[in-house]
Amino acid sequence: MISRRYALAALPATAVLASCKEARACSPELINPRKAGLQEAVARDIFQAWFMREKEAFIAHFKDWKTGDGESLKGLVAPEKVDVDNALILFSKFFNGKNQIASVATVLNFGGDLLVDCHERGRDDAIQSDCSGMPQGHLFMLEMFGNNAARMSHIKSRSIPMGGYVSGINFNG
Repeated sequence: MISRRYALAALPATAVLASCKEARACSPELINPRKAGLQEAVARDIFQAWFMREKEAFIAHFKDWKTGDGESLKGLVAPEKVDVDNALILFSKFFNGKNQIASVATVLNFGGDLLVDCHERGRDDAIQSDCSGMPQGHLFMLEMFGNNAARMSHIKSRSIPMGGYVSGINFNG
């Protein structure tokens, strides 16, 4: 038989143990580094195809989904998860200058989705005293489903100072 002293000592311990289950369910889990690396590689491939104006290669990332091992998931992906139309609109709107140089400056994994910061400038642009000729920065959200692109949206564009410094933080990769 349990003594009263042990029973009273066990009450707080049971409350703590019961609350651990809830706390663990709410704890953020870190993304697997391998998965994060694969997602970043997919993002860089998408943007490289975009910069090179290779429309089919760009759209393939939204249509031809693959498993982590590279096997095709054709026909197994629910169509409501993919927004190809918006990706095509963005494709036609950005990075279409023939004399432009574009690059991915930063890819930030944001809970499995990716924030992608791109810089674009003209080949012959020189920054003038009136600040014309500044590179343009474009921020995109690439929503992922596993290692596959599902949706893309444009967040903001703006002129950026040379070197990519924002609030004293260097974002050049």
